[in-house]
Amino acid sequence: MNKDNNFEKDEIIERAYDMLKNLTYARNFNSPEEFYVKYSNEVELNNGKVFTYESVDKLSSKNFKAMINNQLRDDLQIDYIPNIGDVYKRIYDEIRRDSNMTKIYNRFAGNKDENVYFFANDYNTCMKVTSKKFEIIHSSDYFFYKNRNMLQQVLPKKTDDSLYDLLKPYVNLGENDYKLFLAYLCHLFIYDTSHMICIISSSHGSGKSTLTRLIRRLVDPTLAENALIPRNINDFINHCANNSVVCFDNSRQLTDDESDIVCAAVTGSTVAKRTLYTTDEETLLFLKNIFIINGIDIVPRKADCIERSLLFELLPIDSKDRKTDSEFWNAFSIDKPYILYAIFKTISKAMKIKQTLDMKGKSYRMQDSFINMCSIALALNFHLEEFQDIFFNNTDKLKKISAEENVFVNAVISFIDSHNGLVSPRTMTSVYKDVAKHYKGHDYPKSSSAFSKKLNLENESLERLGYRFERIEKKDATYITLKRKDKKFRKKLA
Repeated sequence: MNKDNNFEKDEIIERAYDMLKNLTYARNFNSPEEFYVKYSNEVELNNGKVFTYESVDKLSSKNFKAMINNQLRDDLQIDYIPNIGDVYKRIYDEIRRDSNMTKIYNRFAGNKDENVYFFANDYNTCMKVTSKKFEIIHSSDYFFYKNRNMLQQVLPKKTDDSLYDLLKPYVNLGENDYKLFLAYLCHLFIYDTSHMICIISSSHGSGKSTLTRLIRRLVDPTLAENALIPRNINDFINHCANNSVVCFDNSRQLTDDESDIVCAAVTGSTVAKRTLYTTDEETLLFLKNIFIINGIDIVPRKADCIERSLLFELLPIDSKDRKTDSEFWNAFSIDKPYILYAIFKTISKAMKIKQTLDMKGKSYRMQDSFINMCSIALALNFHLEEFQDIFFNNTDKLKKISAEENVFVNAVISFIDSHNGLVSPRTMTSVYKDVAKHYKGHDYPKSSSAFSKKLNLENESLERLGYRFERIEKKDATYITLKRKDKKFRKKLA
């Protein structure tokens, strides 16, 4: 290659660097070695106008590098582009040194003033929702990246029909659960909050998997819609880290470790894992998930998980009302754009209502979720007090079912009942040994101190079923009294 050609190559390389350094970059918080770039694209429409939109890609992407090469060819009017790999290495080093970690968003982003939803199409189309309006945009302040699992969402179509009427043909829930479900579904589109766990539990053939897919197709359509719970805890964590919406189909009971991770991921948590191929480095994974879990016997057992959950029990489907899968999903596909429009319209209205919402003194542990759903309920023209009653009846029912199915609680109750409802003061060690005779599981506490801690944790479940205990601390030991509450209380509770 002669001197002039060498000079031409250097000029091309410098031009490529100038193009690349002026783009916007980010490093993924969950994968620090992944570098993302945001850049503008233009396409000429049939009417001659130029349409500008935003794209986000990995810096290492062949598609992105091909775009840079094509732009260099067009700008410099040349056919040959030399290898500019060193330019990318230079940019990598600069990003590694200067760029802050940020979150790469898959489907949702936003803050207290706006919610942005990514449709994952070729034009980076998003829906921006505020308390004043909702509108389609093609650029945002967020890094939205379409991963391989994401499917394109349909664009909304304007309708005056209510969300209540639009979704009713596809959801076989009782009236109260249906109202709660609508508020919950809309709430999933709000980013800057925690979302309660959706527990879908009912008998065979009632449409559990179908409702789970319906939620998924509205909220976050993907190639892999529903998954089985991974077998080991590391795979469980990885699945949560790579999916904003986690749908477990035909599930079993969550283990204690899985339940702890779900509770942490609902509100947002960072999990440390040993970096692959190293002995002492850690990789931090940020988990913030929406969980949809369906199955027959899946009511959570741990108190933290119960208090973060809503229970939806599907009604049996009459044989005359059954449809084939193709009939159901074809009809749903036709209505889906209108359903999405109604959802975004509801969210915008709810954001305005939330600014002046009077909660009537009601609160819940998941208070952000509760306030958002109350705002949505009002936007759907439900009465606030009625909706709050529906919410608390649902959570109370879930707690009671969990208590009734709790092996430890049942062993304590059986012990109390075997003494005609009253166990006079006895040492903790004595009670620990006697309750063990009524226990029908394989994980009974290993010691009287572990039993004492477990008893404290299950206090609310015992109270809910009409039982209680009292401790008396003496010099020689801890004594405990267990008793059944009066019949009037238990009748009212039931």
